[in-house]
Amino acid sequence: MILVVRGHAFVGRKGYMITVRYKKDGKEVTEAFPALDIEMAVFVGKGITVSTAALQLLEEQNVPTLFHGVDWSFVTINPVKVGWSRARKNQYSMGETELGVKVAKEFIFGKLEGMSNVAKNLSYKGKKPTPNSDYWRSEGRGELASCKNLDCVKKLEAEWSSKLWKDIVQFVPGMRSRVPRGNDPPNRTLDYLYALLYSVCNHALVGAGLDPYAGLIHRERAGKLSFVYDFSEMFKPMAIYVMATAIRTYKIELEGDFLNKESLQKVTQLFYSIFESKKYSVRKWVYAKAWQLRDAIESGKEFKAFVFRP
Repeated sequence: MILVVRGHAFVGRKGYMITVRYKKDGKEVTEAFPALDIEMAVFVGKGITVSTAALQLLEEQNVPTLFHGVDWSFVTINPVKVGWSRARKNQYSMGETELGVKVAKEFIFGKLEGMSNVAKNLSYKGKKPTPNSDYWRSEGRGELASCKNLDCVKKLEAEWSSKLWKDIVQFVPGMRSRVPRGNDPPNRTLDYLYALLYSVCNHALVGAGLDPYAGLIHRERAGKLSFVYDFSEMFKPMAIYVMATAIRTYKIELEGDFLNKESLQKVTQLFYSIFESKKYSVRKWVYAKAWQLRDAIESGKEFKAFVFRP
């Protein structure tokens, strides 16, 4: 399960249970959750107090813990230290090398191909054309394959993401364009889903012995999980698909700067159902691709992108 806490609450520990205390209808309510059942803990907004005992228990159980704000998110994890030295030494030096460009191209191919698949899936349901997705398949793939440096990869990612979003937004009620931290239900839903995705990707990369801060495509900056953002590009189409499905299926509403409690529950449940499902196996692929990436960086083995297919 994914534990989501929003609003004013106190998160504590009782034995091997995580407790959440909050007020409901003027009365104090306490809920308890077995730590062994929690696969991710998500704390939304600024009104939450988390005890050190609760954080210790989550760390002991190796649970990724995400703190999600309006324009910030950060993750605490207990890293699995497995032969970091060689893998990270190679990671730091790959940059503009042939390997670095190949890996970056795979990340972006996974993203753009997955976005095209999402657009086609929504097109089938919505009975509207998706010309940019068709153009990506006939021209864009070849353009990306011909890139020889990271600047080319970054430029094509920006151009084609913008084009593919034009195909996708026509199927998402209330969404005119992708605007990070935009104050509308579709964009805020996607911000939240991306934060969930970053948490899992961070956990997978560190567990595989890689540095989540040493980016290829995203610029390195103190405290910025640049390599997490790079790696997660392949999996973002899954989050886009969840967002589109949630907006088209449920009444998703904001309360202040965040999704309200009911919307958070619906979106989280939908994310979890697709993330864990046998049909999509996204969770399995996040961790598998992290280790395949480590093998590519450490031993020169081939790395291929994950491509989401709804």
